[in-house]
Amino acid sequence: MATATNLIIEQARPHAISLRWIISSRDDLVWFIGSVFSSYALFFLYVTGIVPLLPMVAAWAILIDAPHVFGTFSRTYFDRTERHSRARLLWGSLLFFAVGPIMVFAGLGLVFFFFAAPDTTRQELTDFLEPR
Repeated sequence: MATATNLIIEQARPHAISLRWIISSRDDLVWFIGSVFSSYALFFLYVTGIVPLLPMVAAWAILIDAPHVFGTFSRTYFDRTERHSRARLLWGSLLFFAVGPIMVFAGLGLVFFFFAAPDTTRQELTDFLEPR
């Protein structure tokens, strides 16, 4: 029995951890690991007061988020073939963007805010509405 167990363990070891790259070593380090380091760098710049929050968020939105969103839309909604082959998925996913405005128009904007907003924002609003 011990021999069978040892054999199973030895066969499983090479498959337990894969050292292969998703794209390539260079691309993985730049796009996956580098993005984590850049996030920590931006956080450090904000916390130490070197860069104010508003310009940092604006630069991130213009330089990183906008091209990402345009790239996503150009490969899905703007691509006729993709739009026809995945019409139900693409148009159905847009309904998620309608939840917030619908709740605001229904008078439930504050409820939506409390479900969608991070805990820190909720705490700041609570502190603002109920000063100590």
